[in-house]
Order: sequence, then structure tokens, then C-alpha cells
Amino acid sequence: MEGRGRGGRGRGYLPGRGGRGRVSPSEQPGPSSPPPFVPLALSSLTLEDPPPPRQTSPLSEALSLSPLFEFSHVWIDLGRVMPPEFEDFFASPPGMRYLRAMDERFVTLREAGVQPRRWDETARFLANTDELEYHLDNVTIRWRQEFMDSALASTDTVNTPWFGAVYRAMGSPYEQPPKNLEPLYKLLLMRYAKPVVRADDGRRIDPYYINLLGQPIPGWVALYTTQANTVSDWLVRYLLGGDRDVNTTYVVDGTNLFYEFDPIKWPARELYQDRNGEYGPVVVFMKNHMVQSKFFQWEMGPTYMYNALQHMHGGIRHGHDVFIVAIEVKSCDHIRGERKRCIQYKKQTEEEARRIQVDSDSKERRRCRIIGDNGQVVANYDHLLCEYDDVAANIFVDHLQEVFDQVNQTDGGQRDAVIVTDEKMQTFIKTPDQIGYMTAAMLAMWQNIETRIFQLKPVMSRGGRVSP
Repeated sequence: MEGRGRGGRGRGYLPGRGGRGRVSPSEQPGPSSPPPFVPLALSSLTLEDPPPPRQTSPLSEALSLSPLFEFSHVWIDLGRVMPPEFEDFFASPPGMRYLRAMDERFVTLREAGVQPRRWDETARFLANTDELEYHLDNVTIRWRQEFMDSALASTDTVNTPWFGAVYRAMGSPYEQPPKNLEPLYKLLLMRYAKPVVRADDGRRIDPYYINLLGQPIPGWVALYTTQANTVSDWLVRYLLGGDRDVNTTYVVDGTNLFYEFDPIKWPARELYQDRNGEYGPVVVFMKNHMVQSKFFQWEMGPTYMYNALQHMHGGIRHGHDVFIVAIEVKSCDHIRGERKRCIQYKKQTEEEARRIQVDSDSKERRRCRIIGDNGQVVANYDHLLCEYDDVAANIFVDHLQEVFDQVNQTDGGQRDAVIVTDEKMQTFIKTPDQIGYMTAAMLAMWQNIETRIFQLKPVMSRGGRVSP
């Protein structure tokens, strides 16, 4: 199909992530370079009592937080939220050293959450914002003093060229009045805080998922056709129903984009590009075991994923739906007794990977074959067979664009389906022959294929529960 949405609109460039901070070989310190500055080791952290909290906390107000702050278990990459005035600083070697020092302090603080100083018996550490500001000051002021003493010394050190970047970010310990460090602290706390979705009034809202279908839809036919009660039928009715005026629907390769457990490693170029305000509903195709690990077994998973997709759906203000299509194809490893009607996985050896010029850590090293009803091999080992979720997404995009074209001709609309993946587009797009091959193989084991559709959506209240 030569339709809109099968091109490259799902891939883009994220401003501000073009390799800042990398030093070219010509800029590396050489034999005649100034002696390096080795910062003094910060003393080990003791959790001394901070000053009593003030009546009002400017930092708390700046963050639109309640006085309580909850740590995330992973740190967020600052490149995703970096204001321009801090870019040079955090791309510089001193900025990186400063961030490492702050990370060490906050790791210690987070680990201190095991102490009985929280409101409940969970593993979360809830800290007063004023207490956090105390620790931010403690690390920043000491680090800045050491850096400035070196940068302004009579003998040049490697810190000297970076004086301007540090001064613009955090000022000098000698200036009066002292520089307002609140913008820097606000940025840092965004790194360490548990991710949240906020309503316009500043309230925190936890996204959660609901099963739209109740029972899963069995078989491959439910993914391949558009008849009643298939995946395409359900989703198209949602996407075109009501009074929604939507031009762009994003179809997301969720298994690849959210493959890593650590959200910092999710591909920013595809997820966080500027889409010029073309917000719309999002349909994410994922293998079922990925949905299990990202939603059912990870409390913060729905929030991380909802936020990661925000450049597509636009946040709760726009009200666009996020759908998760979870496809389960039974693995032969999970079949009791005779292995039949299942998919069998195999990873190529290092030697086989080199022979076909595939990187040792590439997903393409995985190959799959299909075992049919009688236990015989229906389709031999092929990497394409492992990509049943990608094929299902291709089929859905074809169906969706066909429906959009028909409706557009009727009402003059400009509805479009856009693919978002971190694969090369020519690799992700499947040919009719590839789709036909996959369909024939999947029909041989249709009894062990199930599809569920979830809706990921934050609401103002969930059974009376609204996050602080």
C-alpha cells in the first residue's frame, strides 16, 4: 500500500540531543595541557537533621508539589527536560562531575528510605521538600566552591575553560546577592522524582489500564481481518466514535521502543521528537510478555509509558486515548506434554551471526519456527516469524488507512495513520508476501494465539484515590 503514514513521519530528530558534550580528539588534553583538577572527595553523607521547615517552600511551589516528594527507582535523563540555559553546563566535563556527585548523594538518600521515617510500610521514601533543598545546597555549594577555587587559581587547570558555563548555571560563591539556584534544583528534582502526570490544577494523577474486552480475542483471524469483533473492528469504532476531531493516529512499535527495562534507555529520538502539535490517539502493539513486565509487574510502568508517549497524545488536556494491543503467541517452552501449536525460539550462535553479518547483540539473532497441530514443523526458523507483533501492526495500519481514506472522501477530512518505530522504515514495513507467509504460519497454531486490548488513561479520581 502506498498510503500516507507508511512513510517516515514516525521518525524524527530531538533538538538538543545531537551529541553535545562529546570532546573531539583534538580537544582532548595533551602532554602540554594544564594539570588536571581532581575535585576533593565529598565527605560521606550523614543524615543529620536539616533546619526546621519553613512555613512555605518556594521550591515546593515551583515544582507544583505537595510538601512530600517521592523518589523514582531510576534517574531520568536530563536531556529530555533540559532548559537551554543549562545545556552548556551539563554537557561540560565539570557539569558531568557535578551530576555524578549529586547522584551519589541522592542514591544515599533513597537508600535511607529503608529507615522508619516514612508514613507507610511500603518501600517508598517520602521526603519533605525543604529537606531535599538542604541536601541540594550541601552538595552544590561545596562543589561550586572547590571548582571556582581551581578555575580562578593563578595556574591554569582543565577547569579554567569551563568557568563561564559553571558560572551561568550556578553563579559564584563570591557574588552578592547570591544567584537563585531554584531553577537548577527544579531541574535536578525532575531527575530524581517519581514520574507523574499532572492535571491543570497541579494534582498528580496515576494512569492505569483497563481491559476493554474482558475476554481475549482468540486466533490470528482476529488480527488479520476486519470482520465484527476483531482487533481492527474494536479499535476503529473507538477511534472514529463520538465527537472526536482527530487527524493523526499514531501506531507504535511498542515491543522495540519499550524493550529496555530502564526508561532512560528508551529511544528518545523516536519518542520525544517535536510533532508540531499534531496530537492524537495512540495504538501500541506489543508482545504479551512485554505488557506483563511493563504493566502488571511494574507499578510505575503505566506512568512511565504514558509520559513517554506524551509527544503523540499530548497529555490529559487533549484527552486522546492510548490503546495497548497485547498479542500472546504461545511459546513451545510453555507447552506441557507434546509440543504442538506453538512458536519455538532459537538464538543464533556467535559464528552464525558473524556469517550473516548480524551484530552479536542484535535482536535479529533471534529466529523462530512454528510447530503445527500434529507436532510437525509448519514454518522453519526465520527471524520474520519472531516479528508477529510488527506484522499485526502493519495489517492494522493498512486497514486503518483504508477506513480513513473512505471517511476522508466523505467529509473532506485529513485523517492519517503514522508509524512510530526505531527500526528502519523499510525494515518495519512488511511486504504482502511477508504478511501472507506469517498469516499461513499463524493459522496453523491459531488455538494458542490470544489478543487483549487495554486502554491506558489517567483520570481525575480512581475510586476516590487522587495522588497528592
